[in-house]
Amino acid sequence: MKTLSLTVFLFLFIGHSAQVVAQDCLQQEGDTTSVNKQWACYISTQQMDSLATLYTEKAIKVRATGEVFEIADAIATYYSKKEVGIEAIETNYRVNANALYDYEIGNFTLANGDQYTHVVIWNTSLQKRDFEFISKAESNTPLDPQIDVRRNQWIALCNAHNAMALVSELYTTNTVYYNHKPVVVGIDAVANEYGYMNNPNYTLNLSPLHLEMVTPTLAYEIGQCSGSYNGKYIIIWQKDAEGIWKVLVDSNI
Repeated sequence: MKTLSLTVFLFLFIGHSAQVVAQDCLQQEGDTTSVNKQWACYISTQQMDSLATLYTEKAIKVRATGEVFEIADAIATYYSKKEVGIEAIETNYRVNANALYDYEIGNFTLANGDQYTHVVIWNTSLQKRDFEFISKAESNTPLDPQIDVRRNQWIALCNAHNAMALVSELYTTNTVYYNHKPVVVGIDAVANEYGYMNNPNYTLNLSPLHLEMVTPTLAYEIGQCSGSYNGKYIIIWQKDAEGIWKVLVDSNI
């Protein structure tokens, strides 16, 4: 685990000019660990035009409410309203998804002490963010074994070759599926996207590589598929009002 101390605050508070702060942020170059630090600096100093350069052209942001933002809109309506600096950012887990993309789970701490945990899909050839999900986090939340139960139900329903039954049982009503195509939202749309699972020859198993509790009702998972598809996957689990874990975000690249 790498922790980068940023000690970055809004330039309005520290008396630097925007030009000086911009130069400080731009000193961070290279791998995505440095890009994360640069990202934090741009947000802390409200350099929204520069922040946009750290994302791919069609990057999206998904919030815990299920809202989907094109990144330009997210920057205009979400990040531009933040008025507190990011003090530290770290990568908890990162894995190569394929030749073009990496998956990352990490967290950052604000100057006011609040903690957030993120999922990022990196375009590794550009060293830019293609997808992100960020939520406020609670420390020391224990793993919930019911997530393993629900994952096993996912596998069983997938291999029963009924995509609608799978998505209806395991996914939130505002679920988001992200792949190379435009983002897919909602149970009917995701079930239609997963129509290939109805083929009786289709098989799939999910093996988690990293599962991290963000809050008692939110968890991030990166894992390995095997069977008819052998790539990596991301699941963002959300516990509903009845205490049942469901898939809020599903992604494979």
